[in-house]
Amino acid sequence: MEVFKEIILLGIGACLPIIFVTCIIYGIWRSFTARHEYISGVVHCTDKYKDKADTYLPMKIGGFPNLINIDNTDHISIFQYGNKEIKAENKDIYDQVKVDKQYNVKIEITTYKDGTKDYDVMKIISEIKEK
Repeated sequence: MEVFKEIILLGIGACLPIIFVTCIIYGIWRSFTARHEYISGVVHCTDKYKDKADTYLPMKIGGFPNLINIDNTDHISIFQYGNKEIKAENKDIYDQVKVDKQYNVKIEITTYKDGTKDYDVMKIISEIKEK
């Protein structure tokens, strides 16, 4: 019985790296074969927020093991483009926009082989002034 447990654990241990590498290769292939288009359009900023995730890195300092806190803050801006909601995770864009304002932006549209589309705000061209 103990031998079977070890064989199963070895099999799982051998399969996990293969699955992991396969997922990475699939992601690279999916991005590489996708079609990228760039357009400019008017978007409306509906929300923006910071999402902080604490990450600790073990490090030996002066012979003593310590956990170093790495600041991992995502700067997220949410835009409305037609009937699409676009989520931009870019600090530069986050710093430039204000909620409830309209902006002329450069948008990247990524179309994958399966037909799904992904929208991303690349940069802010200008703010649209209210009349």
